[in-house]
Amino acid sequence: MVSVNKILDLAVDAGEAAVDAGTDLFRSIANAFGKKTTDASDVLEMSVGALPTANTAAEDMARKILELRAAGKADEVTEAMMSAADNPYMYANTPLDMSQEARMARADEMFPRKGFHGTNADIDTFQGNVFSTDNPTLASTYRMGSEDAQIYPLRLGSKLGDTVVEGGGANWSQLNISDVKDPAVADWLDWAEGQKISTREIEQAASREGRSGVQFKDINDIGPGFNSGQFKNLGYTPAEEEALRLQYLQELSKPSNVDVRLSPNLVRSRFARFDPEFRNLANLSAGFAAIGFSGLAAGLKEKEGGGI
Repeated sequence: MVSVNKILDLAVDAGEAAVDAGTDLFRSIANAFGKKTTDASDVLEMSVGALPTANTAAEDMARKILELRAAGKADEVTEAMMSAADNPYMYANTPLDMSQEARMARADEMFPRKGFHGTNADIDTFQGNVFSTDNPTLASTYRMGSEDAQIYPLRLGSKLGDTVVEGGGANWSQLNISDVKDPAVADWLDWAEGQKISTREIEQAASREGRSGVQFKDINDIGPGFNSGQFKNLGYTPAEEEALRLQYLQELSKPSNVDVRLSPNLVRSRFARFDPEFRNLANLSAGFAAIGFSGLAAGLKEKEGGGI
């Protein structure tokens, strides 16, 4: 039986394979010109210093961004410019090795931790603080319904250090000041001595202290989109529906790790370019930023030992 978490892992793998396929195609073009290449910078060199012709407004914006980058003016690129740029053009022409191995090496340096964010919104740039969890099933409870539901696989960074909270299996709104393993942040919460505090209150205290984020360890924080009946009417047998329902409940029954980044520029899509020249921007920097939840369970009826 494939769990909901496994289904999402398969979808992430498929996204990474798609990115690699695009990179391989670009290498093939270069090799057709008789130049052996391992990354996009070789192809740019091959093209006599010129970027490919832009055929759309989005490609033209991507070209302008890459020209600024090449001129050492990456700091002039704005959030609006990056949001308007064509992602495939950026992927194909960014002068970095875009293989999965190279991208993940840059990710490990810049945004070392992983998370999932559930929502009903199409996002290319987060606004404000960003919550995520290492449990994709938990992330799925933060989207409503399934038609436009999405789960974003993220990479998380930190510049100014994180506050760690040891929840010990408590509910998100039933935490203690003693759970906050950051004395400077705990001092901001002295008004709640003897009371229970919430993740939001700790988040605000960490922001006042200038932290990059808060890592909540082992807490219960199920969202408003919880729906154990979501596997009905998807073509499963009653036995399969019940098995998926029970696995869904099991994956939510144990505490999870929840994270909040206190600046959107500390978040990237797991499929991003991870270009250090643009690490100051909040744009997710990816063409495959989200996994649509609608139909995931229906479309990935993987058979393992006769199960789903």
